[in-house]
Amino acid sequence: LLGFLWKQDGLSQIEISEKSEVDRTTIGGLVDRLENCGLVERRRHPDDRRAYLVHLTEAGRALEAELTPVALRAREKFTAALEPGDYEKLCEMLKKLRG
Repeated sequence: LLGFLWKQDGLSQIEISEKSEVDRTTIGGLVDRLENCGLVERRRHPDDRRAYLVHLTEAGRALEAELTPVALRAREKFTAALEPGDYEKLCEMLKKLRG
């Protein structure tokens, strides 16, 4: 969820759900937990009084510099046994499975 907001801050929970392909209820729970940790905040949507947009707080923004290298190292470790070009093939196959 943080990764989506680092790319585009101020998404609605519905947009996050659609982008992540995670159901809205799960996203709502994740937003609740991140909000309780002070990493995101909900703000009223300017065009839809019923909706809220999820925004990063300063603490949430600051985590990007810390967590991005960790995620990249994890991906490198996970894909270390793959031959050149296999990672791209794997990503293509996983996209097909998503539908």
